[in-house]
Amino acid sequence: MSSTMGPNARLHRVSEIKECENQSKFVNQRVHEIETFFGNLCSELVSYTRRTSKLRNNGDEIARILLDYSNKEQINHTTSNALRKVSEYFVTLEDYRNTEIDRIVGKVVNPLAAYGEEIKHIKNSLKAESAARRREIINMRKLERSNTIQSSREKQPKAEIQLHNAMIDATRSANNLERCVLDFEGRRLKGLKRIITDFIQIEMLWHAKALETLTSAYNAIQLLHEEADLIEFRGTLLRSGSNLTVLNTNNNLPISQQSLTIGDQSSPMISPPVSIRDHRSYRPSSSVHSSMNSMKTGSRCSLTSLGRNKKKNQQLQGQTQQQQQHDQLSYSQQLHQQRQNSGISHHVNLYVAATFITHILL
Repeated sequence: MSSTMGPNARLHRVSEIKECENQSKFVNQRVHEIETFFGNLCSELVSYTRRTSKLRNNGDEIARILLDYSNKEQINHTTSNALRKVSEYFVTLEDYRNTEIDRIVGKVVNPLAAYGEEIKHIKNSLKAESAARRREIINMRKLERSNTIQSSREKQPKAEIQLHNAMIDATRSANNLERCVLDFEGRRLKGLKRIITDFIQIEMLWHAKALETLTSAYNAIQLLHEEADLIEFRGTLLRSGSNLTVLNTNNNLPISQQSLTIGDQSSPMISPPVSIRDHRSYRPSSSVHSSMNSMKTGSRCSLTSLGRNKKKNQQLQGQTQQQQQHDQLSYSQQLHQQRQNSGISHHVNLYVAATFITHILL
């Protein structure tokens, strides 16, 4: 083996080993860059899908809120119908978004994650090639030492055989590494092109569907007629206010001003301004004043005059009560007379109308 491998062959082999080392360093650096690139891209796409999933959940929540409000809205009918349609379109939009997430995971994230195993296989090939090259260098150094030392010449054939086997192993490992790297680079380029293309197509399809759905949602929200809803709200507001006003008025009016049922009709009875005097507003005459003053002073008052004044006060109070009863009775008689007169006038009007129609027919 030593006779077949001269100094020039050794130098040539040493240069080949250095080339293999440089090539291995380049492959190692290249694989590291690819691994970093694919790892960052895969992690960001995973984050993208997670954020899109959160956005889908938020969109579903918005659709639910719109639907709940449309179901609870009882006054503005166009608002209720428009929001119900918009919520349905939002649900459809989020369904498309969910399909987008599934497609990104299936066609983009998973293929990118699969490159991790291939990169690991390339790294194992690099380790095997480096180990074979180191063994070749070690055996070459052993052979050189056996040539210089006389006692080791007996071991020279064995060292040459080991060197030869190491050279074959290193060459095979280098060729295997080169073939694996080339195959990996070809698959990586095709796969990267396919992955990015699929991602772009998925996003284009999603945005096309989103634009179509949002256009329909835009047209649906235009069906909200704010003027009609404002008119409905104003009418409801006035009706609610009138109901409350009538209720409060009936509760706060006195008995003489509340509605009375006469026959089958209910008509309000408003009392005329009748002077109904109360005993608390009654003022005694001058004689009573003088008697009260005499009671206060106590100088010119006697028991006889005190009893006389008391009788006068009782008489005046009785007169006041009689006057109140008379006023109430006269008012009731006036009201009864008015009702009779209105009935008579109604019959007279009917009689006149019948006479006029008979005259025309004749």
